[in-house]
Amino acid sequence: MKKEILLVAFAFTVLDINAQMPTIDPGIKIGNTIWATRNVDEFGTFTNKPEDAGKFYQWNRPTAWAATGSVTGWDNTTPTGTKWEPANNPCPAGWQVPSIAQIDELLDITTDSWISDYYGTGTAGRIFTDGTNSLFFPAAGMRFSDEGLLMNSQNGYYWSSTMYDNQAAYILQFGSNTTKTQVLINTSGKSMRCVKTESKEINTESGVDPGIDINGVIWATRNVGEPNTFVDKPEDTGMLYQWGQSTAWPISGSINKYWDYNPEINFSWTNTNGVCPIGWRLPNEMDFSILVFNCDISWTDNYNESGVTGAIFTHKSNSNELFLPVPGYRRGDTSELINEGIESGYWSQEYNDVINTGNARHLLIFNTNDLYVGSDHSSHRSNGLSVRCVKDINYTSLENISSAEAKKAVAYYSLLGQKLSQEPTRGFYIVVYDNGTSEKIMK
Repeated sequence: MKKEILLVAFAFTVLDINAQMPTIDPGIKIGNTIWATRNVDEFGTFTNKPEDAGKFYQWNRPTAWAATGSVTGWDNTTPTGTKWEPANNPCPAGWQVPSIAQIDELLDITTDSWISDYYGTGTAGRIFTDGTNSLFFPAAGMRFSDEGLLMNSQNGYYWSSTMYDNQAAYILQFGSNTTKTQVLINTSGKSMRCVKTESKEINTESGVDPGIDINGVIWATRNVGEPNTFVDKPEDTGMLYQWGQSTAWPISGSINKYWDYNPEINFSWTNTNGVCPIGWRLPNEMDFSILVFNCDISWTDNYNESGVTGAIFTHKSNSNELFLPVPGYRRGDTSELINEGIESGYWSQEYNDVINTGNARHLLIFNTNDLYVGSDHSSHRSNGLSVRCVKDINYTSLENISSAEAKKAVAYYSLLGQKLSQEPTRGFYIVVYDNGTSEKIMK
């Protein structure tokens, strides 16, 4: 449980950044995240000093609003989008709006204290410290959602990039006595504190993946992390998702804030709440069946010397290899992480055929004494499971339009993934084309 401490004197180093350029910040590393030491001011710039309030922003909007006085032209329409779009990112280049997972990490591994006069500046706020490094967040208040009226209280409100629903998003909120995460309406105006954008190596960009071909289905080599991004390496476990939802939940730590114990019943997981990068989609049960039927499956306790457990799928014909980590999963009724390193589920896009069960389809990997992998299991949609995407054959980028217009069938498979000697004359089957696409056919 997070502990709060009161400090009269502070024994950590305070950086002198008064003379720094507005787009440059030294950053402070807390846990796995590098945090800016100053708030955002005008779009694309930091304030001069840590105690400066900076500007307020509405969620996923680029307009900067004053933190004092009255304003005109306030936009009280609901912002569009399911994430904070890059074009609307008010952080300087190389920085981004933090996710709720990064804010949770900050709260989990630091102690924080209220200070009413930050180093004689007259500014009140909270200091977060991990014992070595520290960050000061000024309490600047906020602007209300209807007309942008200023609430100049001694509270701090800071946006995350994580959407709660189409009218609200997650924030960091604190006052003189409490610090917590909260959900507030996305047309209100809040402060902004950026985090460093992670650098990516070649072929590990957030939405780019080389893919592995398993009988015509192209599987991503890495799990989904934050929505619409892949993790850096195949052994990285990524984030967990409740079925049909776009909120990413961390693998580690406890969760007792805003877990959705009874997600809305949908009958397909569409791109409205999609979590796969552009050009990728969630697998269906047929994709999982092809994977299981056409691969030799083995278990590892230490994939690539990373210490990560999971299942290795090796294609029986060409030895293509796919690794799926097994980090455990979160129970829908408690949000508790269970069966770490023993059991994991990977969501399908398909709702269970049984009406009113609240279940959706998934791939199950389970290993105690013997490895079991099943492609046709179901789990309650409130559970938090992993996501591994497959290439969306219906998505055609501009450079592939010409090749998609002319295609020739090169192979036929049963729904279980067995290669057929010729095209069937009746029934269901899969046809694979020479341009790398495939489709299910019924005759």
